[in-house]
Amino acid sequence: MEKDPKTVNRRRLLRRAGTVAAGLGAAGVASAVAAGPASANGGDPVLAGEATDAGNATTTINTFSSGPTLSLANPALAGTPSGGQLQLVPSASLLPRTVTFAPAGTLNAHVGGDLEYQWDPNSPPALLYGSMNATVTWPVAPFRALDTRGLGGIGGTGKEYILNPGILNANGTIPAGQTLLLNLTAFVHFGYAVIGNATMQGPAQNGFVTIWPAGLGRPTASTLNFLAGWSVSNAAVVALGETGAGSTQTDVIQIFTTTTTHFIFDVSGFIVPSIGNVNPAVRAAGTSPGSASRAEKARTDQRTW
Repeated sequence: MEKDPKTVNRRRLLRRAGTVAAGLGAAGVASAVAAGPASANGGDPVLAGEATDAGNATTTINTFSSGPTLSLANPALAGTPSGGQLQLVPSASLLPRTVTFAPAGTLNAHVGGDLEYQWDPNSPPALLYGSMNATVTWPVAPFRALDTRGLGGIGGTGKEYILNPGILNANGTIPAGQTLLLNLTAFVHFGYAVIGNATMQGPAQNGFVTIWPAGLGRPTASTLNFLAGWSVSNAAVVALGETGAGSTQTDVIQIFTTTTTHFIFDVSGFIVPSIGNVNPAVRAAGTSPGSASRAEKARTDQRTW
């Protein structure tokens, strides 16, 4: 029977500093104990369970099969979790960003926790943020989270998500010099920020409003500035903070006013680590799991402009 030349070439693959298995059968190769990575020549097979050092050579895998070029699986054993299917070793070097770029399709894992992808050989690489500070800006179907007038909100009157309703006056206004705590935990879980619109309604005097995250002291910045009797609105992006025992109120903002006034806060989006941090009940139409993805439509319906 004619020998398989690649089987014979395994002898070259097994040149290493440690012990080499005596037999070249599957059992013998599996039991080989390596003190260092295997040194492989072109055409040599890659051995399962062994590290292979290709030096400066490039390995290219081509296939003409209708199936995937490379399929990786690491299924769970009984009583144990499944392992990772693919591991990219983080590098301290970033892909080049000027003059000469990496080949298109290059993927690099950086020690900072982010992934780089070279999508265009003539442009700087894109960053695929994977660190703890990665964010997603996710719009929601706009809803009214607060209305001190009691004229309606997503939960009923507009006052349901006030953590300290006792500060309100008899007519529902926030007294001058007081801070209202608005709890958005029902809509977002450990989000980074809320995107919304703040409205003053009939302030008694000239003044300003400051909105900031729970858990922090009041800053000197203002979110709204107004004249007596004027209704004023302003868009706001406010970081979210925690309050309450055991972090049961994970996403809270504080609203301070220098003068007595009614206040309204409408939500139009959140900045979050993942879409999973946003309550599906307020996600914009077409973004809930299982529905048609706008991103997928964008990929399949390309424009030429």
